[in-house]
Amino acid sequence: MNFGGIDEMHGKAQGSAVLIRHKYLVNRTQNTLRSLRVGLHHLRVTFGPKVQRRSIEPIESNLCVLCASLGALCVKTVPHPLPSFVLQTLYLLYPSAISKKSSVSSPIAELVESFGGLCPMPTWIIVLLAIVLALIIITVAYLRLNPQFGGRITPALWERYAKSPQWNNGAFENQIHTVVGGFGLKAMMDTLRMMHKNRKVRRPAEPLTIRPFDSQAWQANPELPKVIWYGHSVGLLQLGGKNFLIDPMLGPDAAPVSPVGGVKRFSANTLDLIDSLPPLEAVLLSHDHYDHLDYASIKRLKPKVNRWLVALGVGRHLESWGIPTEQITELDWWDEIQMGDLTLAFTPSRHFTGRGTADRQKSLWGGFVFLSPQHRIFWSGDGGKGPHFEEIGKKYGPFDWGFMECGQYNMAWHDIHMMPDEVVTAAKQADVKVAFPVHWAGFALSPHAWTEPAELFVAQAEAQQQDHCIPKLGQVVTLGQEPAVEAWWQA
Repeated sequence: MNFGGIDEMHGKAQGSAVLIRHKYLVNRTQNTLRSLRVGLHHLRVTFGPKVQRRSIEPIESNLCVLCASLGALCVKTVPHPLPSFVLQTLYLLYPSAISKKSSVSSPIAELVESFGGLCPMPTWIIVLLAIVLALIIITVAYLRLNPQFGGRITPALWERYAKSPQWNNGAFENQIHTVVGGFGLKAMMDTLRMMHKNRKVRRPAEPLTIRPFDSQAWQANPELPKVIWYGHSVGLLQLGGKNFLIDPMLGPDAAPVSPVGGVKRFSANTLDLIDSLPPLEAVLLSHDHYDHLDYASIKRLKPKVNRWLVALGVGRHLESWGIPTEQITELDWWDEIQMGDLTLAFTPSRHFTGRGTADRQKSLWGGFVFLSPQHRIFWSGDGGKGPHFEEIGKKYGPFDWGFMECGQYNMAWHDIHMMPDEVVTAAKQADVKVAFPVHWAGFALSPHAWTEPAELFVAQAEAQQQDHCIPKLGQVVTLGQEPAVEAWWQA
């Protein structure tokens, strides 16, 4: 749909701020209408002849009236053109239910009148709609009141995000075309079947032990980089004597809002690890997914941290959880910040974001590069294969260490998570000397066996002659003193 004329009128009459607000509301209206249309279509497809067209038409028509009325209500806070957009959109989606003669400037009563009022419906439909409405109210209340979902997007944030080169058509986008797969009904059912089939190997038989923090080993040789991997994508990194905590998801559940029991961690009592951490220079957050950004962990870290370096858009979640705005620095791709003689850069990855039903791609995703005068370290972040690895290697490499996402992959979402052979190739493209596979040994988020990422990564690293390291959970690793690879996951 092209409503350039309306946008032009907005800009002339109200300026860029109003235009951004209009686009924000227009985008939300479009998404709502498309969802309604798709929902009705699936209803027909699912029940076939049992749902007659004559039973669906009054629902469609009444939805149109309600949406148009909602658009008219926006007149109180947004100037004139929005109802025009709503009416045009509704006409395109539901031409049989809307009169072309509807006045753009009509108040709600005239809008309803122009549609011929609400259609009479059978009692069973009214009861069904009442149940649906009750469920919607409960769902909306849950979405608004549950702090797990984080901060909501405001028109002011929309305007700020729109300034990013990565923002296009109301969302952040990847460098190359990317399919966020696995969310269709068939794909989800296939994945669930595979997960059920592999349920005995998707988790370790016993909880994985994490070594307690070794303060003496951590403080030794401060001139050398050190790292502790806590499973999944949690890393404690020391560079130039400064300590950085990366993607500190130390909570017990990677799906805390799931209605079917969540995704439990392989290790127990991991939140308690936060109490033993050394003083932190900053916490870094690569994106806002639940397996990387955890509400309970952030609340536990809050008293210990006064600087948060996060992907653009993630800051709103931290603010909603009580982190002061002045402590948060949001980063776009290729942004760099100086911390003494260290340089930190936020680098591209090929992924997606979202914590709720209305914020898909409304915050950015990426990885991190850490540079000191003597050492270079790369943290890939989540994502599929793409040209960014070679770009990062040319711009910032060669890297002493590279922490590469390896795990929770599936062909259904191949564009956003690499297979183990691709992980090794990506490490070589980024010019990584020693590669560490991460994003496994924490949660079962994919059908594969929990040990498979390590086993396939080791085989591919040996085949491609890539130096690699897979430390035990909680083990202190010092640059140049990397332990030999032991298949501890098979014990």
